[in-house]
Amino acid sequence: PFSTVGRVSTGCTGTMIGPHHVLTASHCLSSEPMTFTPSYFNGKAPFGTASVTNVIFWELVGQDSGLSNEEVAFDYAVLILDCEMGHNTGWMGVKVYSESWNNEPYWSNIGYPVSVTNNQRPVYTGSGAIWTTEDFMKNNLEG
Repeated sequence: PFSTVGRVSTGCTGTMIGPHHVLTASHCLSSEPMTFTPSYFNGKAPFGTASVTNVIFWELVGQDSGLSNEEVAFDYAVLILDCEMGHNTGWMGVKVYSESWNNEPYWSNIGYPVSVTNNQRPVYTGSGAIWTTEDFMKNNLEG
């Protein structure tokens, strides 16, 4: 549901994946206080805004100048909110990625792009394909 997607105060998109857990990209993290507003639309916040109290991430990436292909594999973070907004918005949950999904048009994306809506409205795109950095992962983590 669209209610699970919202705007992170750093200008990025996040998705509710638990009662007070938001999945976003680690390149969106900031040392400044952060907030999350589900279903944000042109200044309106139908579910309110929550403060981020903690952040869990594997690695901070792309903080200076974009992302390399290798960094894309680690570009995720979970924001812990100060309240359980997910009971009102719902949440998407997570699933382990399957290699059989590579290059298949299964993917949809909802985001708050600065270049299209000035970070004020969500934009939906569908039927996308994803490629992975699987070779990088095998070569650098297993050997």
